[in-house]
Amino acid sequence: MSIEELLEDAKGEYCSISKIDSNLIDKGNVPWPYQQKHLKSIIVHHNYIIRIASETEEIFNKCVLVNFLNLSFVICIILFRIANAPLFTVEFFKLCLYLIASNILFFGDCYLTQKVLTENEALAYACYSVDFVGTNLPFQKSLILIMARAQRSVQFTVGKFAPLSIVTLVTILKASYSYFTLLQNRRQHQ
Repeated sequence: MSIEELLEDAKGEYCSISKIDSNLIDKGNVPWPYQQKHLKSIIVHHNYIIRIASETEEIFNKCVLVNFLNLSFVICIILFRIANAPLFTVEFFKLCLYLIASNILFFGDCYLTQKVLTENEALAYACYSVDFVGTNLPFQKSLILIMARAQRSVQFTVGKFAPLSIVTLVTILKASYSYFTLLQNRRQHQ
């Protein structure tokens, strides 16, 4: 829900309790306690998401590191086998399918963590895009605090070494290809 919708909800609640027609009042003139109640729900929800993301990061960062290393090794071996398999055979297509399947699993992790990061940044943008001119001073200060809190991004990592994002998948592919070329060069020199 956007911050603008929050202001509309606060205005609706104020008008229904005060028995005022909602067309007669501007959403910037709603008393602070009504706005505060709705802002608090957003802050509590955001803090809850940050806490869950931090706990998830703490629990799974080493698992992601192991997955990262294993996937690099598996891709390298599959590429090595593909390079040595005859083209357009059943074995060739099986290996290509294994390569795609192994990448899809890690891509899912990278995509979902990127989505969490993007949504966190969207909160700061939603606060920034509010037409706050004419609203209560405490509401304006609250928006600034929410934006500052949303600037500290949620971070998922690969074993505390690198951030987990779509770029990480590209890093895996580059590393795997480097290992593959190393294996190919060693094989040719023997």
